Amino acid sequence: MSARPPLSTVPTPSTHPPTFSQLAIIGGGVAGCTLAAELSQQPQEERAISLWEAGRGPGGRAATRRSRKDPLLRFDHGANLFNITSEPLPKLLPNLLERGWVEPWADGVAILNGAGELRPRGKSDGLLWGPCFRGREGMDHLCQGLLQLAGPGVRAQFDTLIREIDRIGNRWLLKNSSGELLVEAERRSEEHTSELQSPCNLVCRLLLE
Repeated sequence: MSARPPLSTVPTPSTHPPTFSQLAIIGGGVAGCTLAAELSQQPQEERAISLWEAGRGPGGRAATRRSRKDPLLRFDHGANLFNITSEPLPKLLPNLLERGWVEPWADGVAILNGAGELRPRGKSDGLLWGPCFRGREGMDHLCQGLLQLAGPGVRAQFDTLIREIDRIGNRWLLKNSSGELLVEAERRSEEHTSELQSPCNLVCRLLLE
């Protein structure tokens, strides 16, 4: 199994001039990180891609909390597994497995109900359809691994909330809560975006391919 390189970030821009991106991705959850990884591996000219996330790191609804006192104490406070019900398996999955970012999960799954009772979840539960996987050291490692696959062409910016989006000419202007311009991104023409139908459709298609 290949060793994982450290996840790199870039400093939070506060007084720095705004950057330019051909593509700006808002949100560092599973969908945003998958989009970054897939686009960076497409065989075409290099893109300037930035990813903006309000949290301290990637993960979103697949985030992991860790104790400051005990490095071995952690818990997933969002999704704790992910399953795949389509074939063939996503093209990004083998790399995530080989590099040790995710691992198969074959053990049982239980749920703690409102009465404090731990009940096993049966095979009729949609979560258990198809093979299940988890982040090897927390579910946020799924998104960390996706950003590593994306490579240095994606600039990940954390602790930054995009509060406002304006459009001027062929540019999108992304601003923080103070109205400070953080990044300018290209506005795609209709002929480039019509086939995608919606950003959600694009992400879903990339996950399933």
